[in-house]
Amino acid sequence: MGFYNAGLVPAELAIVKQLQTEIVGTLRNAAAKTGKGMGKTACRRWFGDDSEAWMAELQTRLNTLAGMINVKQIAVSFSRLDGRCGKELADAMRSITGLPPNLAEAQNPMTTGENRNFRILLNATAWKAAPQYRPFKQPANSKFQMLVHECSHLFLDTEDDAYGIRLCQMIAADDPETAKITADNWGYFVEEFR
Repeated sequence: MGFYNAGLVPAELAIVKQLQTEIVGTLRNAAAKTGKGMGKTACRRWFGDDSEAWMAELQTRLNTLAGMINVKQIAVSFSRLDGRCGKELADAMRSITGLPPNLAEAQNPMTTGENRNFRILLNATAWKAAPQYRPFKQPANSKFQMLVHECSHLFLDTEDDAYGIRLCQMIAADDPETAKITADNWGYFVEEFR
């Protein structure tokens, strides 16, 4: 299960499959560290909250997101997204009928949404230009971050309230509740644990 080919060339599919393994491992690592009270700086930077309550909730969400990526089938393909939203890097889509908005909060998240369509469309130009991982351990748009961002849309009901490092950090500082549901914040946060 997890990411599968819906029109990628073999070289890009290999990158996506490698990233799936890295993302799931990183999510589990981030969950374990967050559960032990580690990562407070990253929690403050990206979510504006390092309270025990938020870190406990975050641990659960991270583990659930890792499990969802492992058990759900997620089609990954290229699409022309250039004209849709300026510089849109990717898009996540799922069949909505009968699904709760936040699958991670469903009563049985791993079985909710079985046999449903989950899809990630990648802007080929942006995908090919992005580094696989953030350079020099600095926050950046990377292939890793893009996939975490899109998976957070699919399974955590995140929004695109801000794009980019500076705006995401500003939202975390000014409005933690919005930061907690902003997909780029999730992508940057998770990659800090890679």
